[in-house]
Amino acid sequence: MKKHFENKTFRLLALDLDGTVLTNDKRITKPVRDALEKAASMGIIVLPASGRPFSSLPDELFTLTGLNYVITSNGAAVYHLGRREKCYERCLQRETIDQILSFFPDYAGIEASMDDITYIDRSVLEMPEHFHLSERTASYLRATRTGVDDIRTFLQKRCAFDCIDIIYPSGNEEAELMQKLTRTIPGIYVTSSVPGLLEISRARGGKCEGLMWAQEQFSILPEEMISFGDGFNDLEMIRHAGLGVAMENGHPLLKEAADLIAPSNEEDGVAVVLEELFRNAAPADNP
Repeated sequence: MKKHFENKTFRLLALDLDGTVLTNDKRITKPVRDALEKAASMGIIVLPASGRPFSSLPDELFTLTGLNYVITSNGAAVYHLGRREKCYERCLQRETIDQILSFFPDYAGIEASMDDITYIDRSVLEMPEHFHLSERTASYLRATRTGVDDIRTFLQKRCAFDCIDIIYPSGNEEAELMQKLTRTIPGIYVTSSVPGLLEISRARGGKCEGLMWAQEQFSILPEEMISFGDGFNDLEMIRHAGLGVAMENGHPLLKEAADLIAPSNEEDGVAVVLEELFRNAAPADNP
């Protein structure tokens, strides 16, 4: 691992949350917390980059010392954590929303995020078994989503959303469905962080777009970035950074594209890699 850090200066650390920073039971362990706070104290910009909307970010994230910004909704928005204010957005517009709704059958599970609220069809919350959701996932949705009686009508009455997610039975057709969707509807970005979930945002709205915002905001070069991730939706972010790190529990395509494989999220993989960084590199101070 040492060879990846020799003679390199890193100024930004981009991290996926679920399956990367967070354990399977959605905690930030003390070793990972300590490593992230140490990175921030050394002048490295620590930038979480999640598929989650702002409203469902874990509470622990707000207690980490030195974190100022977070990429949400797969890059559709960037928020200042302390002020809870949006400082960048790339929204889906009315015409595109209508096309997305027309693409999927009426029985599809739909949720949509705007600002700090994620709306979901109430049927998903009341009958999660119809959407092949585990009780654990259903409990998470009930705690973080706002139910509406008819999500399609709700969406059609509003002009813009950060992103729209489609919940569907997972299977081998996922990649084919993503390709068909992007061919059919121009100007969208489609990804998936977990099986059974399609995440749709405006074109150039992936996590890498959030990194591009940070790159301009802080005058940082791609080679000065480290990215950590585990899901297919982290692929562009891993490729963009000077050092792309995939978790051992990550998607096979992500691990293939990464420069380095970290231990799993259950083995404090982020902390393991960062401790090696601290021993072998001298990060520059950021303004």
